[in-house]
Formats: sequence, structure tokens, C-alpha cells
Amino acid sequence: MQRLRLCAPIKSGCRPFRGDKPHSHWCPPFIKDWLFGLVGVFGGVVGMALAQAQVKNVTPMNETLFFGGPSELGSEGALGSLQISGAFSGLVAQENTTALNTAQNSTESSNAFLIVQKNTGTLQYLLQAGHYTLHTLGAKTDGASGIEKNSFGPIPHAYVSLNPNEHWSLAVGKLLAMPGFENPFTYQNQNIQRGVLENQNNTITQGIQLNYTDERSTLFWTLNDGFYSGQLKWMGAGGSYKFNARHSTNVMLGGAYQTSKVNTDVTPRLQNNSQIFNLVHTLKMGPWTLTPYYQYTKIPSSENTGLASAASTQGYALIINHQGPAPWMSFMPRPGTLNLPLRLEHIKASDYRSVNAQELVFGPGSEALAVTFTPTLQSGVYYARGEWSWLKAKHTSMLRESRPGAYANSQSRILLELGILY
Repeated sequence: MQRLRLCAPIKSGCRPFRGDKPHSHWCPPFIKDWLFGLVGVFGGVVGMALAQAQVKNVTPMNETLFFGGPSELGSEGALGSLQISGAFSGLVAQENTTALNTAQNSTESSNAFLIVQKNTGTLQYLLQAGHYTLHTLGAKTDGASGIEKNSFGPIPHAYVSLNPNEHWSLAVGKLLAMPGFENPFTYQNQNIQRGVLENQNNTITQGIQLNYTDERSTLFWTLNDGFYSGQLKWMGAGGSYKFNARHSTNVMLGGAYQTSKVNTDVTPRLQNNSQIFNLVHTLKMGPWTLTPYYQYTKIPSSENTGLASAASTQGYALIINHQGPAPWMSFMPRPGTLNLPLRLEHIKASDYRSVNAQELVFGPGSEALAVTFTPTLQSGVYYARGEWSWLKAKHTSMLRESRPGAYANSQSRILLELGILY
């Protein structure tokens, strides 16, 4: 089951940019952003030089990839016992239509992160620095420099957490957003691209999150700035429950309790004023995992939202994965693992009326059907995966073909990602 993410998951930087206004941050950076950008790019070399082999899971991840070690556990000092990790990957992509002004072919570094974490004791913290790209079905993909400049910067994830005991924790900082099921970065999810449901969710928030965990359940409450607006006008709550070894359920509800006029690249006005409900169930049967997923969002009509009538979206998804060994990879340092995740999705927007407002899904009354298949191989720290996705849109003219003036209602993408998680 996809775990509840400490400090809410990062989610919406991958939707098409919707504006060019600068936006504020209510919490100042720890140090100049450019410095941590350099640390993120080059710090992995230092981490590997100090590394000792150890399997670990440092940041929220799906079950198809894992940090295969090495890591460095530093001695107790002023900062405590540190765990150093790195995520590095490159990606090649090709698509059959230039949807939303995206390029048909691209080659890029999709992740270059140094992650420093202390996850023991009363005071815990995490700092994730580097560069990255964000990918979502049917949405524009910008290179790392554009993403960092227009969204979460070279320190997209950082928090300090107070843990008085094994059950309670209170985190403050840049957090993984709640609600939502998928995470922001490619290596954290079963599929390289986040799905069409996730494009209505936020990704990174700034705020606080209170968590309670025990053997079977996890509960959370959060106050944050929604779609990275710099305004503490969002609240969320939810939890998960593990019924037995096979069944578990996540329920999450969150959204704006006060409307906002903020409208920037990373803070789309409609989504930033929405309320979101997620219901996710996970069933494990031997090597198979089935995850049905329901999502509902609603945006009220107001002067701030630009809606003449309330709008909503409703989406359904089913994620199926088969996990098994890859014995033909015996030449690798560690036995190989093969995952075959398949994601099926459908989302529909209500037939709302807007006044100079942005679009939900692909416009009023639009809907989309998507299929994503991502065979994934990993051996130790190394992984390779390919992805084929197909998106079919209805009642929209937002997907354009390469030919000027022509329109398409479908899009296919093929991606290949190679990486190291140490």
C-alpha cells in the first residue's frame, strides 16, 4: 500500500505552467538556493565515496523501486546520526503529438538528488537538494532549469520533525502534499509519469503536519499553503488502516478553507481553491498488488476562482502490479527484481461556466482515459525501466498535432529511464 507521506506529498509542479507572476514563500530558505543546487548535483559523489552497503528506504517510495544501498551513517555529533542517500537518473522521451507545446523528443537528467536525513531521536530532519524534472500525462514537461526556477527550487523537500515518542510526530517545512496518492519525482512512483488524476492534486506544500502511527493505523492533520501559494489557507486530514497482510485502505480529505487570488506557474488558481477527496484500497495476493483509487475534487464559484458556477472533477484509477525475480540477471551484483505496473485511469470534469478561468482536465465537460505500462528492472543500486502511455481526450481541442491548425484527441508517449538509487 502506498503509505501516508510524512509532510504531505509533492504533487502539482508537473501540470502546465499557468502564469508568470512571482510568488512569495512564507518560510525563508535555509541557505541560498543556488548553493544547495550545487550540493545536490555534486554531493552524490561524496556520498558514494563514504558509503557502506545497506538497503534502506529514505524518502516515500512505491514498491517497485528501492534504495539499494550504499549509505553512510555518520557518528553522533551536533547534527546527530546522519543517513546520506542519492538518486540519479536520465530519461529519454518521445511522443506522437506536440500536446500543450511539449517537444516530441527529449533527453534529460530526470533526477540528481542528495538526500540527508536523521530519522532517529526526538529531533529528526530531512534535506533533499538537487535538480529534477516533473512528468504528468497530458501535461507540459519542462527541463530541470525551468522546473526549479518556476516551482519548488533546488531544495524541493526539507523539514524538521519533533518526535516525542514512537507514535507522535510534528513536522514543519516543505512537505509532501496531502491528499493524493502519487509522489512528485519519477523514481518515487510505480510509473515514470504521474497520472491524470494526480494532475488535479498538489505536490509540495509549505506548512505543518501532525502524525500519529501505530501497528495498524496512521492518522494525520496538516495546515499548509496548498499549491505552494505562500498562504496558509489549506487544511487536510486522513489516515490509513491495515486490516491484515492483504488489505489496507487510505482515506484523505483536504483543500482550501479560504479562497485565494494567487495565480502563478506553480499555483493554478482553480486547483489552489479546490477541495479534494481520495479513497485508496490496496489488495496484495502473492506477487500481485491491486490498487483501486477514487478521487473527487470541487471548486466553488467566486470572484477569486473566476468561476460563474461551481466546478468539479471525478476520477477512477486501477493500478495493477506483478513483482517477481529476474533470474536472467544473474550477472548483476545482486539478484534482479522485475515489476510490471499497469495503471488504468478515467477522469471527467463537470460542465462548469468560467470567467477568464483556467481549465480543469481539458476544459468544461471534458474527460480523459489513460493507460500507462512501465516494466521496471532493478539490481542493487541500478534500475532501468521503459514506459508506454496512451491518453484519449473527449470534448476538448487542447491536444494539438504537429501540423499547424490540426487537432488530435489522443497522445502516446514512450519513455526510457536509467538510474542509480544508493
